[in-house]
Amino acid sequence: MITEVDGIAILDRYSKVMLGVRWYSELAGIDKATYYRWQKNLVDKRKNSPHPRLAQYSPEHEKIVLAKIKQYPDLTPDELIATCLDAVDNDGKSIGYYLGSRSYVYRLMHREELINSRRSGGKGCRHNLNKKRLKATGPNQIWVWDITYLYKEIDGEYLYLYAIMDLYSRKMINYEVHSEQRDTIAARFLERSLDREHIAIFGHLTKLVTNDIVIQDRLVLHSDNGGPMKGQNMLAKLESLGITASYSRPMHSNDNAAMESSFATLKHSHAVPIPRCFCDIKTAQEWVNKFYDWYNNEHLHSGINYITPNDCHNGLGNLIMDNRNAIIAKSEIGKKSYYRMPESVSIMSFSSKRKATEKAVKQSEYKGTKAA
Repeated sequence: MITEVDGIAILDRYSKVMLGVRWYSELAGIDKATYYRWQKNLVDKRKNSPHPRLAQYSPEHEKIVLAKIKQYPDLTPDELIATCLDAVDNDGKSIGYYLGSRSYVYRLMHREELINSRRSGGKGCRHNLNKKRLKATGPNQIWVWDITYLYKEIDGEYLYLYAIMDLYSRKMINYEVHSEQRDTIAARFLERSLDREHIAIFGHLTKLVTNDIVIQDRLVLHSDNGGPMKGQNMLAKLESLGITASYSRPMHSNDNAAMESSFATLKHSHAVPIPRCFCDIKTAQEWVNKFYDWYNNEHLHSGINYITPNDCHNGLGNLIMDNRNAIIAKSEIGKKSYYRMPESVSIMSFSSKRKATEKAVKQSEYKGTKAA
């Protein structure tokens, strides 16, 4: 590679021998843009060129990083760094090791051709919505939910996975497989989700309060605009439970991106591979239980700085961040990247119409009176 000293020589030689810039740059093995840039500044800014401010890592440290990369081939660089920081021995004592910045690990993986993409199709678009209407600063403030398809053995027939996630902690609250999509199923599913999390909304208690029930002032449930989400039975159940309904804006699927991303992980994860198809609901539910047990207790989620959803939901996030940062602070590496928990998670919302909710409640009350 041509250095800055060579650049000075090239500029000096060109000033004495008047040749075409294109011809001379080809002869010197540089681009025309490089020649013109060197006329203004001789600092080499080409890709893979040595940078004076680049953090320096010893060969011994590089060997350790490469060994860790090969030890955990399915982890991304961010997951790998977090895993090495959280490592403990058989006695539970921290033996964490700081690998360095994510850019360093990426460069090393590129150089050694160890990049392993777990999903096809590229990274896609990154959405940057400036206005956020709903914001969660802790667990059990905003839940998001959706329904996705699961293949059956017969082509054209499907099972349907109903899943609710806590937006802040990314914990899967409840997950059930059903044979159809209906608002009546969604209403009962929501009620069971509250029971599973031991939550009740103040002023909307449906049964006797016990010591393990947590009374909350407010809970928002966010979803897209599907039929089961906005059906009359579902709206009536939301009203009776005291849950505030929130919906994605029309034609904006990225408003419920956290839920969509979790389904992508479900269908593309290597940790718990999804079968090609399921023979019945029982088999599908058993696999879903296994997957979400891994997701909640082992999966290092990028949205919560690579800790497990259960650790975040149980309030252990700051403790884990402090432990990582203490290890990083002791490291001899000059350029350090510290960890901190996200202050909040936001989503856009398209509020439900009050008239639709009132109509659903009235029809529900009318059906109940008629049945009695």
